[in-house]
Amino acid sequence: MKKVIIRKGAFLLLALIILFSISACADKAKPEKQNKPQESESTREGKVKPDTSSQKRDPSESQVQESVTTTKPDSQDVSSESTANSDGQKEVTFARLQPGIIYEDEMVKISVDGVETVQGYGDSKILFSYENKSDLTLNFSDDYVIVNGIVLNLNIFGSILDPRTTNQASLDLTTYELEKAQITHVSSVEIEMTLVNNETWEDLYALPRLTVPFKEDAGSILPQKEERVLADNEAVRITLIKTVQDEDGILCHMFVENKGSEEINASVSDFVLNGVEIGGYGFYADIPVGCKGILEIYLSSIQLKDNYHIDTMKDFSVTVELASDSQSDYKFIDDLPVYP
Repeated sequence: MKKVIIRKGAFLLLALIILFSISACADKAKPEKQNKPQESESTREGKVKPDTSSQKRDPSESQVQESVTTTKPDSQDVSSESTANSDGQKEVTFARLQPGIIYEDEMVKISVDGVETVQGYGDSKILFSYENKSDLTLNFSDDYVIVNGIVLNLNIFGSILDPRTTNQASLDLTTYELEKAQITHVSSVEIEMTLVNNETWEDLYALPRLTVPFKEDAGSILPQKEERVLADNEAVRITLIKTVQDEDGILCHMFVENKGSEEINASVSDFVLNGVEIGGYGFYADIPVGCKGILEIYLSSIQLKDNYHIDTMKDFSVTVELASDSQSDYKFIDDLPVYP
């Protein structure tokens, strides 16, 4: 028993000796801390920032970079893309597009390949593949391009095909047309198209309205900003969306919504400014059923001053004329108060 106690005591004593030895060695190994010298006020003030203005710079750093993003045809769907202006501000976004065949019969096949967006200057495009299965030279003539339910003045390029060939076509979504319609997010594109014999200019047949497949439905389309409703009945709804007066003249944009059962043609006449009937420029719009068209009105300031001696707009009204195939005579909606 005593031997066990002596052994334990010797073991503990040995352990203490080893512990003290390790501690002493560690203290010797530690370097002494040195106080970092502080800069005096005169030293800090005497320091001069090096001049880097003479260094060479890459010229491309000061230029706006333009890049193109094109979707691949074999992708399952296309993520939302956006275009940006030179300041980097987002302008137009796209819903998720699903590439694939949107129409096919014994003569033709039409597929959507994707969206091409441009960072910087330029217009976005929707890419298509057209296939001509026939022995005729065909023109895939687009009658209407409808974006978010609004008829825009847009065209599809690359639509004439030789017999038994395939070609890529593109729908250019111009910034001017999108801004005019107040569209910042594209989630619905429809196309009405007619097949034409390009050699004889004979209309072969009209295709059903084609729909570019987006994942978002029409319910996701944000409503356009409307300034004032000018007329609303069972046939049409006319809304003023923009009136601008500047040194060049007066510009007005109106939505005309076709609520009837057949296509209508809308135009503008009878410009009355400050109680005086004057001349002006009004652009017509053909509007399919269930869609909106844009009526544009322009009055030149030079004409107003020289011909009518008008400098300031006090009140302005117009007449909208409507026509259809079943209605041979125009229907007039008179004295719509464009301003105020």
